[in-house]
Formats: sequence, C-alpha cells, structure tokens
Amino acid sequence: MDSLFCCEFIYKLYIVANYIMKKYFCFIAVSYLFISCQDIEFFEYSKKELVDIHKFLPDKSIKYKSLGIHTYKKDTVSTYSVNDKYYLCVIKIDGASNNYKLYTNENVPFDYGNSMYTILERGNYGLYFNLPQLAKIGEKKSIHLLSDGKIDKLFSNDSIQVYSVLFENLTVYYNQKPGKNFFLRNELAAVKQLRADIAFYKKDNNLYFMILTSIALDNIKKGTLLEYIKL
Repeated sequence: MDSLFCCEFIYKLYIVANYIMKKYFCFIAVSYLFISCQDIEFFEYSKKELVDIHKFLPDKSIKYKSLGIHTYKKDTVSTYSVNDKYYLCVIKIDGASNNYKLYTNENVPFDYGNSMYTILERGNYGLYFNLPQLAKIGEKKSIHLLSDGKIDKLFSNDSIQVYSVLFENLTVYYNQKPGKNFFLRNELAAVKQLRADIAFYKKDNNLYFMILTSIALDNIKKGTLLEYIKL
C-alpha cells in the first residue's frame, strides 16, 4: 500500500513538473518571437569624410584621421582619431528644435528595456541605437541625458553645453520618451566606469553630440574636449 502511494505521488509530481516545463518553454518561445518580430535597422558605412573636424576643433595643428561614417536616414555618426590620443565621435542629431531643452540626470540605474539595438563599436565603448524607434520622432523638443554615474557641467552658453561624464551606461533620449533612445556602454575592462567629455553643439543650424574618450586603456582628463574646442 505504501509502495502504491509512493508511485502515485511520483507520477503526480512528474505531471506537475512536465506542465511547468512546457509552460516555461512556451514563455521562452513567445518572448523570442516577440523580440525577433521587432524591426531591426542598420547603418550604412562609408569611408568618405562628411564633416570637417576643424569645424568643431579650430586648431589647424591638430592631427586627425577619419575612421569612417555611419549614416541612417538623416542621422550621421562620424568617428576620428585625434593626435593619436583620443577618439572623437560626432553624432548629427537630425530634427532638433532651435529652442530644444536639455535635461541631465546622474546616478540613475540603467534600464535596457526590451528593445532591439544596432551596435557600433567605438574602441573603449559601444554605441547602441534603437533605430526604428528613433526614426519615429519628428521634431526633438527636449533631449534627456542620463548617466548611472556622475555628470559634471564644464561650460554652457546658447550654442554649446560641455560635460564630463563618468558612466557604465550613458543614455540619450528625446521628448520624454525613454524608449526612443541610444546609449553608450563602457567596454573598457580596465575601469568600472568610463570617463568621457561630451558636448551638445549647435553649429550652422544643426545640432551635434560630441564624445571624446582616450585611446589608451585609461580615462581621459576632465576638460580635454573644452581645451580642443577653445571657447
């Protein structure tokens, strides 16, 4: 009798376990289908230099090399090496309002969400773009900068805002819509948080987001970008 009870118990336990496994597998399958059905977009790559770096860094003695241009619709991502010491990434932000508002928030826990991202590797960090969602935004009336580390303002006037940031993940989104974003992720194993100098720069009726980091396996000195821009 005890043996029969034991067998029945084991059988019922098997039925329950089998049900849970099927349900769990179904959840994984549905999640995979949901993610895989999202739109995935890609940049087009070109070696052609679209932006003269001296437009932003006026010192003609600066030695630089274009590392290529990535374009998506009207947005461009240009990357340079500067004096063999720094990487400079210049992102043209299409559709920014002339009177856009810039908001910063530091020490904010990073939220990856459930979006699909197109990744551009930039040496010591990766650039993750939610291209399909970004393409849905028309006029960008507000820009939101979030870091899971520190944000220090170095300079600000009507045409430019310069910051020094320390981050594992640094996010930019528009119009109070966090899902329509791109973010930088530290890929430098030597440091937990990467330091970068960044700027939002209005030039010739366009808005550019500039990112300066060190080529070496260490952090950049705070204020280096400001020295190069020579305001």
